[in-house]
Formats: sequence, C-alpha cells, structure tokens
Amino acid sequence: KTIDNDIFGVAQTFGFDTAVHEAARLLTAIKLDATTSGTWFLVEIMGRYTGHLALEAGLAAGVTRVLIPEEGAINVEDLVELVAARQRINANWGVVLLAESTHFGQGYITRFGRLGGVAEKLAERLDEAVRAREMEASIRFSNLGYFLRSAEPTGFDKSYAAQLGTSAARFLLDPVYSGKMVTIEHDQAVGVPIHAVAGKLKPVDLTGVRYQALKAIERYEAARGELLPEGEVVAGVQKALAWLAQHCNAEMVAQTAMRLGISPPGLLRALEEMSEVATGEAERRGHTAS
Repeated sequence: KTIDNDIFGVAQTFGFDTAVHEAARLLTAIKLDATTSGTWFLVEIMGRYTGHLALEAGLAAGVTRVLIPEEGAINVEDLVELVAARQRINANWGVVLLAESTHFGQGYITRFGRLGGVAEKLAERLDEAVRAREMEASIRFSNLGYFLRSAEPTGFDKSYAAQLGTSAARFLLDPVYSGKMVTIEHDQAVGVPIHAVAGKLKPVDLTGVRYQALKAIERYEAARGELLPEGEVVAGVQKALAWLAQHCNAEMVAQTAMRLGISPPGLLRALEEMSEVATGEAERRGHTAS
C-alpha cells in the first residue's frame, strides 16, 4: 500500500523511495532494449488509485510519456501522434509508463477482481490505430508488477522507517497522541488524527512542480518531431542562408557545432545534405509543374 504514496495527510510514505528507485532501474533497462530493438514498450506500474509512483519513476528514468489517472481517460490518438513525431526524427521507439489505474473512460481494467491489464489493452488499441494510419511500429507491453515490493530498501527508507517507528513507540506512552498517526514534518514527529485521513486519498497535484516538470520535458520531446508550416520553413531557410553567406567563418562553425554536440565536419555535412534535399525537392516540383 505505502509504495503508492497516496495516504492523505502524509508528505511521503515509507517504501515509496525504494519503489521509485527500483522502478527507475528497471525502466532504464527497458529503455535500452527499446532503443536497440526499435520497439515501443507500454509499461504498467502499481498505483491503485493515483499516479505518484508512475510520475516519480517516469521522471527518474526519463521515459517518453507518463500516463496517470489524474489526467483523465487515455487518448490513443495523442499517442499515435507521439509515435509519428518520433519517427520524423528517426526515433522509432519509446517507453510509455502507465499507472495501473489509468483508464479509457469506461472504468478501470481489472483481472480476477484486481486492477491490471491496462498496458496490454492499450498496446492492442495503439497497434490498431498506428496500422490505420499506415505506419509501422513494433509495440509491446510489460508489467513491473510486484518486483517493486521486494527490493532492498533505500537508505532514505531505512532511516525514515526508523524515525516513524521510534516516534510511534514514544507516542504510545503519551495519551495526548491517542487516536493519531505519526508522520514526519520538518524533522519533527507530528501526530495526525486518524479520523482526518481515514478513507481519503492524496492524488497527484497537477499544478505541482513534479507534474509540471514532467509535462515540460514531454513538450520538449514532442516538439522535436513537429513539422513546421512549409512557408515558415522556406522563409527560415532563406533567411539563414543569406545570413550565413555574409557572416559564416571557421570559428563560427566550430562554436555552433560545439553547442549542438557534433563535430564541425558533421555540421557542414548536415548543411550540405539539407541543401541537396532542398535542391532535389525544387527539381521535383519543377518537373511536376511542367
């Protein structure tokens, strides 16, 4: 239960840090497999009612997309666009992480009375939608399952559990804390009335810094595969070429290449290839017009 981090009135539950650490380790391995095999992996992770674990693990591992129940129903078409955008930058792979309580708007996916199976169902629907667009993508699903509950606790969780345990024992001897649950706030043990938290959930705050950081990264990744309007492309290239013709020198090429993380010859080859593609496209249009 505590790895979901959904207990109301508690900043963080013990076991959550360990689960995030283990999930990030497994997701990093899945990412490596995805990149080398050219595969899209849809990975299901625990989160019976909330998406805290998916959000934190997704941020830590740098997955392609995270889906949590707080966002509402899954939009398959958005994922199709994501696949298409990444194909445009020659990245025919990705890792989509889903909390097990993520849904399609018709209720939760269950197996034998328990949540589970949403990644498999999404893999089926995404594969159909991709094929309908006459695109090709290898799509598989996976489930991190109970592995996250059997990992060696992190140093943080060991220390945190010790703090909670010793504080709870101390509270037992003080009638002031009767009917209260212990938590830690600002390095102090605090008693939270059980009736104030019983039956309540702590959903992911969609205005919080963790979620906003995730969305900012996802927007950046999606923008890499966006197609600009043709008029903007032509005008931008013409302006850039005119400026380069007047000002470009060896030092500028070297500095630009360094900022982009490529070699100066690599930058020149890229410009040459773009020029060849543009020339070929212009010739093709000329033949078509005639």
